[in-house]
Amino acid sequence: MHEIEDELWDEFHRVVNMTSRELADWLRTRDELEPVAGGRRTGGTS
Repeated sequence: MHEIEDELWDEFHRVVNMTSRELADWLRTRDELEPVAGGRRTGGTS
């Protein structure tokens, strides 16, 4: 099991291109406050 966790952790760090602090800040961002290109939100009800 530990080998799978190590592989997943390595893959995560390979594809995530921000620091831990940047990632934490981004995860706390509320998407309805962020403008979307084209001016429309997607994935929710209006």
